[in-house]
Amino acid sequence: MGKTTDGIVVTQVPLKSATNLQIMDATTTAYAIKLTWSVVEDAEVYVVSRSTDGTNWTDVETCTDTTYTDTNVVPELEYSYRIKAMAPEAGIKSSVSDIIKYTLTKRLLPFSKTEAT
Repeated sequence: MGKTTDGIVVTQVPLKSATNLQIMDATTTAYAIKLTWSVVEDAEVYVVSRSTDGTNWTDVETCTDTTYTDTNVVPELEYSYRIKAMAPEAGIKSSVSDIIKYTLTKRLLPFSKTEAT
């Protein structure tokens, strides 16, 4: 049953889940994983959750955009991500999105060369 406000019953419909979750090439200068996903109608914010074991999840960001770049990552470790759309003002949220997994590979990172004086 929904909320009653001034004698009117208001039924809250959950938001749709975020879809089209993708990993994009984030950067060539540092280790990072860039996520993108589709807009969810009526969502005010998106909560990005991350796991390294697929069981224990940590919310790493709450954002209003449909992209997030995770720079707190290390190579050779598999990361799993999921998104939850929310409309806190209305008190509604979606179920979590599908999970996407990614493992960074080690690579040589560019460095700045300093000239000796």
